[in-house]
Amino acid sequence: AITDPLTGLYNRRYFEENINREAERSLRLGQPFSLISLDLDHLKTINDTYGHQYGDLAIKAISGVLKNKARSIDIPARIGGEEFNVLLPGIDSYKAMVAAERMRAAIEAVPIETIGGVTASIGVATFLEHSKNVFELTELADKAMYHAKINGRNQVQYSID
Repeated sequence: AITDPLTGLYNRRYFEENINREAERSLRLGQPFSLISLDLDHLKTINDTYGHQYGDLAIKAISGVLKNKARSIDIPARIGGEEFNVLLPGIDSYKAMVAAERMRAAIEAVPIETIGGVTASIGVATFLEHSKNVFELTELADKAMYHAKINGRNQVQYSID
């Protein structure tokens, strides 16, 4: 099983296998790749106010956007709960920021029954530019995503470490 049953996106295990493969390829070819870390804003409030079925609708809405906006070689994955990652092979930080902003705007624009809509906080980090270590890259993308949350949510932040 390589997919998450709720969303149809790749699961965490598949994502981790592929980011490690991509890191090896990146080092061998000297070509960057980027990682987008994304977290649904206010899922607890959605679940508490409308019920978990609407939280699931919000998660499915984000998943649909990620599937729709990803290129055929990208790897969008549900990492857990309301957290998602997208692996962008061959993409530098500038193009990753453009892709992440496109995803953010598309998520915000999706109407969701009863709750209206949702937003996401997004972080971006690039292999070879920010780190040559997959674990550290993941930490940097997460840290950028948390900066987006702290700075008001519904935005994209770029790794500055």
